[in-house]
Amino acid sequence: MASPFSKIMQPKQNYTTPRENGKQCKFNKDCQSECCVVYSNMKSKMRVCTEKSKSTEKCSVGELKGGYHDSFCPCEASAGICNRATDERHGYCS
Repeated sequence: MASPFSKIMQPKQNYTTPRENGKQCKFNKDCQSECCVVYSNMKSKMRVCTEKSKSTEKCSVGELKGGYHDSFCPCEASAGICNRATDERHGYCS
């Protein structure tokens, strides 16, 4: 007897990866920069590929469930780590 899951297929995506900055994404892995951001202040909640944060810029300390970031990217390698106060969701690269 065949499994009921044997005919389940992954739906085709409407875009190819990796995407350039400014292009729509779903997950970090979709982007050349490896940073997919949802901007909380946008009504559409659209996710966009964004470059990683540089030294002294705001940054994300971790990704959201599902593999994307809220409002800011993590720090690029040369910018150090994302330092934040314990009561803040975002920090600054240093």
